[in-house]
Amino acid sequence: MTYYQEHKAERQAYQKAHYQKHKDELQAYGKEHYQEHKAERQAYQKAYNKAHYQENKAYYQDNKDEILAHYQENKAERQVYYQENKVKILASQKVYGKAYREEHKAERNAHKARRRAIKIKATPKWLTKDHYKQMLRWYERAIELGLTVDHIIPLNSSVVCGLHVPWNMQLLTASENSSKGNKFVVIWKYDPISNLHS
Repeated sequence: MTYYQEHKAERQAYQKAHYQKHKDELQAYGKEHYQEHKAERQAYQKAYNKAHYQENKAYYQDNKDEILAHYQENKAERQVYYQENKVKILASQKVYGKAYREEHKAERNAHKARRRAIKIKATPKWLTKDHYKQMLRWYERAIELGLTVDHIIPLNSSVVCGLHVPWNMQLLTASENSSKGNKFVVIWKYDPISNLHS
């Protein structure tokens, strides 16, 4: 038996007592350290998950039953913790959610536009990943320039209906977009090609 195994219970009791005695101090330090290194930790975690995606996926598939069983075993404990810390958890989620929405505003706008287009069958099935990347770039540019993304040929018009594709997009001010409505109007103030790649 190793020294660690022999004194395991003693060490755990000491660590628990030490934590309880210095709980506020340790939590304050942990929070400060997390905020200070938040961007670095997030970047590392994102890169790690991407690099080990297949490995993590395979591990989950191989241990799926055990993982789900563990989840069910701790379900009651998690529910109790949630109820006891509900206000704090919801406040944290609200702050995180707002930050996430701001950070991913372009992606959210592109996704919303795509969903609207799908509803009226304006998104062709033959679009490629590159096409979707180009459309995402339109929404990124719109945010950068403080403009809105408009479909040159409206997706829903009594005259002609356009498609939700990158070459049917232009950048307009909010007032220009509002006055244009569902009319077929090309405003070359912001050239589609140059704005897409600049």
